[in-house]
Order: sequence, then C-alpha cells, then structure tokens
Amino acid sequence: MVASVRLTNVSKRFDELEAVRELSLSVEEGEFLTLLGPSGCGKTTTLRIISGFEVPDEGSVLIDDKVVNHVPPFRRNVNTVFQNYALFPHMTVFENVAYGLSLRKAPRGQIAKKVHEMLERVGLVAKARNMPRELSGGEMQRIALVRALINEPRVLLLDEPLGALDAKLRYAMQLELKHMHKNLGITFILVTHDQEEALVMSDRIGVMKSGRMLQLDTPREIFERPGSRFVAEFIGTGNLLQGTVSARSGSGGKIALGETRAWEAAAIPDEIPVGARVAVVMRPQKIGLYLDHPPQPPAGCNVVRASLQEIFYAGSIVRFFVDIGGATLLVENIPENLPFDYLSIRPGAALTLHVPASALLIYRD
Repeated sequence: MVASVRLTNVSKRFDELEAVRELSLSVEEGEFLTLLGPSGCGKTTTLRIISGFEVPDEGSVLIDDKVVNHVPPFRRNVNTVFQNYALFPHMTVFENVAYGLSLRKAPRGQIAKKVHEMLERVGLVAKARNMPRELSGGEMQRIALVRALINEPRVLLLDEPLGALDAKLRYAMQLELKHMHKNLGITFILVTHDQEEALVMSDRIGVMKSGRMLQLDTPREIFERPGSRFVAEFIGTGNLLQGTVSARSGSGGKIALGETRAWEAAAIPDEIPVGARVAVVMRPQKIGLYLDHPPQPPAGCNVVRASLQEIFYAGSIVRFFVDIGGATLLVENIPENLPFDYLSIRPGAALTLHVPASALLIYRD
C-alpha cells in the first residue's frame, strides 16, 4: 500500500517538555487511523506536525513521499477539522463551505454545484442561507466537515471533532464520518481521548504515552492483545490484580493471585520467569457469573468462588462488584444474558465465576 503520510524519527520539544519523541509512523492511503492517548501524550502535537502548524525539531514528515517539514499548512494537501468548528460567523453556510473553492478562484457554476453536492451529502441543503449561529452543534460540525472536504484533500485531520457533542449526536456523527470515509476514500487521521470512539471508527489505532507510540494495531488487536500494561489498562475497562508466576507450561502457566488458588493463564510472555511479580488484567466482559448450579466449565477455564459486594444497573449492561478473597473484581454482563434474576440477589450472595485462561493478560509488574 502507498503511504499518504509518513513520519520518520520525529521529535518536538516545547522548552523542557519533549512532546513527541522519535516517532515513526506510516499511514496508508485511504486509511482511517486514530491517535489515542491521555492528555499530554503528544497526539495533538503529532497532528499539528502533519498539518504544518508545528515544525519538528528532528526527523522528517512526508506527504505522498515528499518531505514537507517546512511547507506551510496552506501549501499542504491536507485539511483540519477542529473541535470548536471554526466556522466564519459572518458568512452563510453556503459561503463557509464554498470558501476553499473561492480562494482557488474556481468558476461560480462549479462552486455552486460542488457546494450543493456536499450539503446534500450531509442533509443540510435547506440550511445553505443560514448563518452559523442559527445551526445546532451537530449541524455546525457537519458544515465544518464538508468545508474541509470540498477541496478533496489527500488527508483529512480531525482534532477531537466530536468532543463538544452530546452522546446521541456523537454516535450519529461517528456513523456519518465512517460513511464519508468509505465513500470518499480519503485518508483520515483522528485524534481523540475517547477509547470507544477509536475502537468503533478506526482501521488502526495508535496508542501514545509521553510522546511515544506504544502500540499501533487494529482495534481488535489493541483490545484483545494489548502490548503493554498501560495499553491494557487504558483501552476499555479492566480488572488489575498483582500476582506471581508459580509455574510455567509451554506458552502459559499458573499465576498465584492473593488468597485464591493458582489461576491458569493461557499466555505468559517468554521473558517472565517463575517467581516473577506480574500484573494481571482481566476484561469484565469475559468473566462468566453464576448463582446456583453453574454449568460444567469449558476446558482451560478458572472456576473461582466469590461473594457479591454491589450491583449497578447501567441500562444495556449490569455491573457486579464481587469479592474473591482479598480482591475485588468487576464483572459486566447484558441483563438478558444473565443465567439468574439479578434483582433477586443481595450483597453477600455466594457466586461462581468462570474466567477463561485466555482472558488473563499478563505483564511484568
């Protein structure tokens, strides 16, 4: 695949702060890549380096195999959509969308046709003569998107564009962005701190911390096989326990966790020896929960006795906090999938957990 954007050993400092450190990244043509991480991890600085708003102190930035380190933003074939929309308040919707084509002195007929097509794509033809102040947040975001896309940039950069929207509108705009990306075939690079947004929208996700790329992979790989403890804890919800490797067998082995018996783990990194302290991460969605007469566990499953601490109903899921003897685990389940009536049990109830050995993610502590 051809790389639309490539960073090679890029670093950027602000006084004593090293915002980006020796970052290398290749974004394929037509890919939807998301840079994800906590505040201050360097993801927005990386986006600004690609856009040309920041110049790297070291390394190279290439767009379509051309070095653009010192090429100003307006000469790069990229456009950026910001969280605050940045619409021109004195211009109508039509004028805002047409702005890029007007700068290029495109013929009026071509501008009118293209603006109509873009507004039709996002269902806002009827708003063409409105001013930005007359639009809702979702409408302003859609106008900002088509204004950035009308010039058909090679790369569209999205700097937390959905951060100011309410939950329902945010989901709708995620779907809108996915459709736009699929239909236009333009390379999208999104910056967000929202893990679910990254998982839902991306072809690949790059998880960053302290200016470095910790893992770059598909959403499924990032969630199912996080490459580090930080990624495992940052992506989704997870139970974190401390333990010790008590035995090794092939690629897996046994982990001693608190007061419970040793747990089977399907995969323990080769470099972790017997006796080593480890951090164990378990996804709450992968833990089976039973009240009476639990079924025969499948092969490679840990059977753990527990007692109920608290239950929280959260609409589409129910969250159980359970005690396994000196440690608390979070278990999440869809109400309809539970093998018992969760409304009938109270704190202190005896429970049985089924935890697949493959659900234990092991990292050096």
